[in-house]
Amino acid sequence: MTDLPAILGGLPVFPEGPPVWPGPDPGVREALLECWADGSWGAYDGGLVARLESTLASWVNRRHALAVASGTLALELALKAVGVARGDAVVLCDYDYPGNFLTVHALDAVPLLVDVDAASGQMSPESLERTLAAADLPRIAAVVLSPMHGSLPRYERIEALCKTHGTVLIEDACQVPGASFGDARAGSFGSISLWSFGGSKLLSAGRGGIVFCDDAVLFQRMKMSNTRGSLVAALSELQAAAVLAQWPQFEKRHEQRAAGAEALRSLVQGMTGIRLPARNHPPKDQAYYKWDFFWNEAEGGLTRDQLVAALKAEGIGAEVGFRSLHAGRSRSRYRAHDDLIHSKEQSPQRIVLHHPVLLQPDGPQKVAAALHRMATHARRIAELK
Repeated sequence: MTDLPAILGGLPVFPEGPPVWPGPDPGVREALLECWADGSWGAYDGGLVARLESTLASWVNRRHALAVASGTLALELALKAVGVARGDAVVLCDYDYPGNFLTVHALDAVPLLVDVDAASGQMSPESLERTLAAADLPRIAAVVLSPMHGSLPRYERIEALCKTHGTVLIEDACQVPGASFGDARAGSFGSISLWSFGGSKLLSAGRGGIVFCDDAVLFQRMKMSNTRGSLVAALSELQAAAVLAQWPQFEKRHEQRAAGAEALRSLVQGMTGIRLPARNHPPKDQAYYKWDFFWNEAEGGLTRDQLVAALKAEGIGAEVGFRSLHAGRSRSRYRAHDDLIHSKEQSPQRIVLHHPVLLQPDGPQKVAAALHRMATHARRIAELK
């Protein structure tokens, strides 16, 4: 393999492009054919959604589960159930999925942003503590904790802060199904938790999500919010069949992906320009929907956009990270007690890789080889127009 980057005319490390996800799955095909054969594909209740809810609730050790049309809807139902009202504040990390910010606004509530941790890039417990203790803010109706990309937050500390201040904690685990916090699984924390079955997730239904809780009253509220005679935005029986067909492979794939993430981390550790997020939990406990790193443009000799373009030319599913939630928005759209200094610094540095590459036997090695190419030929890449 030549060391010339594909963007300069070399052969891409993945000539056929990024690994397809979700890929061909005979189990899913068989399950969907069974739905066609027995007629459950067209039923309001063919038993598959109920089986999925029961299976996943048991796995995450929750009493109740409700499968719905999306993870975003799951968050909206959760916020409504805990009593978020017009003018209330909902705490979000400044680095989060943008849809969460918009969901808070959909309820006429106010996003209250806290900073990221300087080392891990996850929600900062220190910033959260200062925010919860502040006296000049609207009523804080809930804290939404969203672990992002693989590195997990200091979960125990955040949960303890919410209990101390009497604040509801909602665990948005849409990016981290399979992750663990000690002996507990993602989906088991806070008053309500949620997963996503979006098309790029390890468990995929194309669309969809599920919300978990232990409290029967909260569960009933969420069911009623999603009901207008019948369910307004339900997961279909076909989608449930697809997820159930993937379920027997879920833990194995999660373990393979975690091993791939750890291999890639070892291969790129110490590369010029790359800083890896600090880990608050053991590698095996993390769930890498995305694998991210921070890019120092001055050290690496390329802008973040140039590096991402070069990685894409190699057939790697690379993207820039999310913008900070506050970025480009009027202060009338959010509140913040802290100055969000770490988020402002980190968000322009974040690069994410789509998780299927971690499941490839030689995926980490190829990504590392591509990054070495970038480092070797940074000057020539930087000169491209």
